[in-house]
Amino acid sequence: MRCIQKPTTGNCRDTCGDFNTANFSTRQLLKNIRLFLDDAKAAGLNTDVLEDIERITDKTVENGIDHMDYSSTYEVTCPD
Repeated sequence: MRCIQKPTTGNCRDTCGDFNTANFSTRQLLKNIRLFLDDAKAAGLNTDVLEDIERITDKTVENGIDHMDYSSTYEVTCPD
């Protein structure tokens, strides 16, 4: 997987690493993913991709950046 190179200037939270001001925290995202995952499984839907997203989001929470904006998942998918 090829990562986006972080620019040196600009206002781009998802590529510059400024995840402090949460529009929607990673913790809340993980909670919602799990709720949707439960419902999707109960409905017999294919949840493979959602389970991958859950793993990435869970790893972000485990890394201690769960209170930050959900774009902080970038740190897990494309670490420096």
